[in-house]
Amino acid sequence: MNRHPSYVLALSNDDLILNRLKERGHRFRRSLGVSVRGCFEFAVLVNRLRTADPSEVARCLRLIESVADALRQTDDGDCVKCAAKLWLFAARIAGEVFPAHSHRYLCLAKSLVPPRPILWSFTDLREEVDGYIKSVGGERGRLA
Repeated sequence: MNRHPSYVLALSNDDLILNRLKERGHRFRRSLGVSVRGCFEFAVLVNRLRTADPSEVARCLRLIESVADALRQTDDGDCVKCAAKLWLFAARIAGEVFPAHSHRYLCLAKSLVPPRPILWSFTDLREEVDGYIKSVGGERGRLA
């Protein structure tokens, strides 16, 4: 993720969230080392909402919850790894403004991790999500 596409600057918070419904298959998966839009767009959302009014944060969290519900009901479904990432991003968005929500989202993410992960763990997912957020936060002025 050296340079980030500038298209995200034009997207509203709603667009960043609702775009997950437009994709098929793995909505938060890296493919051959290239990040998919889901992780990048949600990292942008986390950074935007850090200084947002609590009412906007709450509204976005409700929208994320409704998207998560919709994804569970889709024909192609969402893999548990992608669903766990969605809840980890939600936990970071809730952060200090809504600590009880943040804790609940972390518990939801952790509950999705298989008891014996073969290729990934809860810690791996948290580090990946944190990496996206750090990358986006550190590159605010350097969007392509």
